[in-house]
Amino acid sequence: MKESTVRARNNVKFVYTAGQLAINKIIEDMGFVTDMEKEFLPYQVDVYVYSIHAAVEYDGAHSFKKKDEKRDEYLMEKYNLPVLRLTFFAPKENVKQILIPYFKNCAMKGENKC
Repeated sequence: MKESTVRARNNVKFVYTAGQLAINKIIEDMGFVTDMEKEFLPYQVDVYVYSIHAAVEYDGAHSFKKKDEKRDEYLMEKYNLPVLRLTFFAPKENVKQILIPYFKNCAMKGENKC
């Protein structure tokens, strides 16, 4: 895993991977305001998209599907936060093709959340 950027918040150091940074850039280039490693206690999400109240998670090679499913269920139940998961297996050019319809669908709902 390539470490790219470090940011500290509340004395906690976050190290962003190249995948997280790439996904965040694509989302910001689409005109959305984001926050990386946004806290939804007891978790953080890789990228939080404010205007549609949705999270995008970048699953690397060491992702644990069962644990991730439980985490996503908790985030939906507690925070009404949908989580879109992208894997590191997805070619970069396909990421935008996944995000655009997902975000458009969220925006069309007009509920300010997915």
